[in-house]
Amino acid sequence: MQSNPYHIFWDLEMLTEILTPEEKTKLTYTERLQMHKPEPDTLEKFVTKIEEELLAIQEDLFASAEMIMAPGDLKSYNEATEY
Repeated sequence: MQSNPYHIFWDLEMLTEILTPEEKTKLTYTERLQMHKPEPDTLEKFVTKIEEELLAIQEDLFASAEMIMAPGDLKSYNEATEY
C-alpha cells in the first residue's frame, strides 16, 4: 500500500472588520481589534474546487502504474508463502 500522495490545505481569504464597542466588551483576556469574516461565496468556491480536485485525484489513482522491482524482488515474491 502506498502512502497518501495528496494533501489539501484550506486557506480562506478573509475580510477584516473593525469591532464594535459591544463586541469589544465581550472579550476576556485578549484585545482584539478586528474580526475576520469570510467573503460571501468562499464556501461555495471551496466546495466546487474540492470536487474538481477529487475528480482529478480519482483519475490519477485509477491509472495503472509501472511496477518497480529491485533485484531479487521477483524471487522473494515467488517464494513467499503468505500474501
